[in-house]
Amino acid sequence: MTEPNIVYIGFGASGESSDSRSKLAGISQSVYTEEVLAECGELEVFRVVDDNNVLAADNHLVVPMDKLKNFFSLSLFAWRLNKRPIRPNLVVLYHSLIWIFLIPILKVFNFKVVLQVNEVFYNAGTHTKWWHKLIERTLFKFCDAFIISSEIIVPFVRESGSLGEILGEIPGPLIQPFLAKSASTGENVKMVYAGVVDQVKNTGAFITLELSKKLDDEKFEIDIYGYGDESAIKYLNSEIEKNSKTSKTKVNFKGSIPPEKLSECLIDYDVGLAIQGVSDSFGASSFPSKILHYISAGLDVVATGTPAVNCWKSRGMIYVYSDPRLGDLVQFLNNYQKTGENGASQASVLDSSIKRKLKGGINDFICRIS
Repeated sequence: MTEPNIVYIGFGASGESSDSRSKLAGISQSVYTEEVLAECGELEVFRVVDDNNVLAADNHLVVPMDKLKNFFSLSLFAWRLNKRPIRPNLVVLYHSLIWIFLIPILKVFNFKVVLQVNEVFYNAGTHTKWWHKLIERTLFKFCDAFIISSEIIVPFVRESGSLGEILGEIPGPLIQPFLAKSASTGENVKMVYAGVVDQVKNTGAFITLELSKKLDDEKFEIDIYGYGDESAIKYLNSEIEKNSKTSKTKVNFKGSIPPEKLSECLIDYDVGLAIQGVSDSFGASSFPSKILHYISAGLDVVATGTPAVNCWKSRGMIYVYSDPRLGDLVQFLNNYQKTGENGASQASVLDSSIKRKLKGGINDFICRIS
């Protein structure tokens, strides 16, 4: 069988909008997906920029936010794809509601469309209007196949009426080079949380602060890297200052840094914290990609037992806790011993597994539709 011809449209652009949280997350994920798909066939990449961008990446695809411009711009893109002497076997898109016109247009031209779904927006609380749910479920129904972050996505896809095949899983970005770090020096256990700072939703940054109070032991040190609005950051810093007067476990807020810079910083830590509210709706349809970021850096990882995490086939690589009061997590950390084991080997095994399974899924799918 000849290698499939694949077009991937993602958010790996270097000129991303600085104020877009979802786009920042999408960049790291899209770049790794490009790497995975390159193992599956002949790959052409288009990287999304909006019409306010000035730093366009190679092979950029301008997607205007204005609906009328969006329709005409992406109609022209689909028409040009269709006119090529060799049409792509698959068009793979990183999930976004901006494809409200592109996916149906691609289907008009009889392209096989694969949607990479990392989270279900209407369930995650990021898009809460009734029409968001309608658009998202309609896009699911149009697609021929899916690449998902976790099996937890499947019921949402089926709920839309889609019978599209599941080709494989990419739970998050594994960032190379994989780091063969040893344990940090000294007796102290250095932990890190990286993620959104959201006061209203009481995200992991604030649960991390609660964890420090329950540990109350000076051998633990916790750093938080995060991004959020100004009021949330201000509130977090004020709570950290209060905590410093009552808890022996000290917490420091390090601010926000790009994913590639974060990777360099992670090697200084022993444990990566992927924690959130146990009952948060976000965790019912979204796999915390920071888990793979931590694994890439060779860290031991602890994560909240959300539905997405609990159904992950590789969850044996990490410690999963379930007590919303953090009792089991505190007990685990109190008994934690730094091993200095080569965490890079775990990342390498996981990377090989993701690529092998997705390549098999894509090849099988193309054989059936050819």
